[in-house]
Amino acid sequence: MKRDSRHYRLIITGGRRCSQPSRCMKRIFVRKSGQGTGRRLCLASIDAARSNGYAFMRLDTANLLIETIALCRSVGFRDCPAYNEYPDELLPHIVFMDVPLRAAEAD
Repeated sequence: MKRDSRHYRLIITGGRRCSQPSRCMKRIFVRKSGQGTGRRLCLASIDAARSNGYAFMRLDTANLLIETIALCRSVGFRDCPAYNEYPDELLPHIVFMDVPLRAAEAD
């Protein structure tokens, strides 16, 4: 992707091992929305985790990030139980999601 500093800020994406056999998607920032960049980054992260043999990709996000949640659902993420420990007072404000990366886990 061509980077035009007038339109985009640095795009950061990453993943970390949550616990075998899952990978966690962490922090995807796109300054200008509506260009498909966030979707491409999500799909590339999912494909990389799948290629590396992970069974699931997981993420958590604030429940106020409606666009983020919609994007994640549109690429296959679904709500799941909490997989990280957070203070009880924060849990109502966090959405936990995962996407299966292997056919057997999708059933």
